[in-house]
Amino acid sequence: MAVRKLGLTLLIGLAAMLCASGSLPALNPSGLLEIHQINVGQGQATLIIGPDGTTVLMDAGRNGQGANIMNYFNFIGLLPADGLDYTIAGHLDSDHVGGFDEV
Repeated sequence: MAVRKLGLTLLIGLAAMLCASGSLPALNPSGLLEIHQINVGQGQATLIIGPDGTTVLMDAGRNGQGANIMNYFNFIGLLPADGLDYTIAGHLDSDHVGGFDEV
């Protein structure tokens, strides 16, 4: 339960940081805070897009899941040339960090 609460606290903190961020947009921002849960099977991958277009990928699933994440990025219009502003590994278990090398 404490880990779940910490995760929620971290996401709220990231949302506040993104709202206050002044960085240049990486894609056409909607002006809203967007939180995308990407299906990577076991594990987690969350893409956060701030109102100004700042992008954060938190976790990337297991090895081999990077292609699924990249397909999702392409689907929403986030191209490889746009890059990501931040990446965060929640912890070092393979089902959370395995796909980062492909992303």
